[in-house]
Amino acid sequence: MDESLSFTLRDRENIFQEKLLLKYNQDDSDLADWIKWKTNEETSYANSHNKGLNRSQLVNFLISQDTIAAAHSALEISPMNKNILGILGVKYNELALKENDKVMKEYYSSKGHWYLKASE
Repeated sequence: MDESLSFTLRDRENIFQEKLLLKYNQDDSDLADWIKWKTNEETSYANSHNKGLNRSQLVNFLISQDTIAAAHSALEISPMNKNILGILGVKYNELALKENDKVMKEYYSSKGHWYLKASE
């Protein structure tokens, strides 16, 4: 694997002929850690198999970005987190207050109320 955690295929022809992708060393701890991380057996880190942020640190970072997109990303990492649902409710209600178009105002308002209700 390279630094981006992708498998490096230097000699594709040889890999194909020797069927090297079908053979791996089970004692390779780096590979074992990657497999555990990729299959959600190991959740110490959210963005890498061996370093980086844990899930709560990543959620806190996303919330600190103070955007709807970041809050949605945080909700994907931590589904049904009532704090994030409340943040989204407030954000959508703020959008509804700023919106001039009646249809969009209703849309943002109903979405905001839904998120606030879900956060209770």
